[in-house]
Amino acid sequence: VRDGPVSDQSRELLRSRRLLLHYMYKLQSYKAIFGYNFDQNRYRLFREADPVDLATALAKDRNFLGLKVMFTYHGQETAPYRLNILCNVPVTVDPQQYAELLPAVDDKWPVKRWFKEEFCERPEVMNQLGDLELNRNMTSVQDGPMDDSAEGLSLFYEMRAKYMEQETRTVDFAVRLLSIGQSKGVSGLADLIDGLHDYEVVVRDLNRKEISFDKFQDMNPSQRLKLVLEDATPSSIVKMIQDRLLKPLAAVADVRS
Repeated sequence: VRDGPVSDQSRELLRSRRLLLHYMYKLQSYKAIFGYNFDQNRYRLFREADPVDLATALAKDRNFLGLKVMFTYHGQETAPYRLNILCNVPVTVDPQQYAELLPAVDDKWPVKRWFKEEFCERPEVMNQLGDLELNRNMTSVQDGPMDDSAEGLSLFYEMRAKYMEQETRTVDFAVRLLSIGQSKGVSGLADLIDGLHDYEVVVRDLNRKEISFDKFQDMNPSQRLKLVLEDATPSSIVKMIQDRLLKPLAAVADVRS
């Protein structure tokens, strides 16, 4: 094989072996995710599905062990779409539950194999075997892989946190996600964390939920202050400043420290 083309007979044998290995890998992953509670129909769907679609479904189902298996043992297919896949985790899930799956700067997910590489899997051999159509149902991901550069990760955490706040109408999980991103070396998230804390103090604590975070971000400091004190009177303004601004902001400062 190294010195020339593979014969037709050898090619068919190698293709058959390669296909068998593919099914063996899928079976090992299935058992790692679902245990030995084998369901023939579920396994058939699992075996034929594209790895990216499998990982996406596992993310939606909050199956973080399954995601870890797919990232680790099917990394060649899933790695380019890792951020796309993670965007499918429900926003109501505490990011701390899947913190280890979240990306870090300059830290690629370690990819492993279920079995030692065989002869038919060597690149120089596989190039001669052609497309085996191992995944009959190709990925349904319409968009291309999300940018996982340092700048791309900053954007991922920022957009994901904003979406979480928008959908849940709370800042807790959004701030927690951003804090995890900071711990993983992602830069440019501090201002958003501060903005979410301020939003919670000024808007949420006043029960002004009609004001979105984006609208709040567009307000200048005087507009925000007016919002806080719009129902103040000369006799109550000092107490309102203490109760609505100073005390909540002091509490936020304690949390940040």
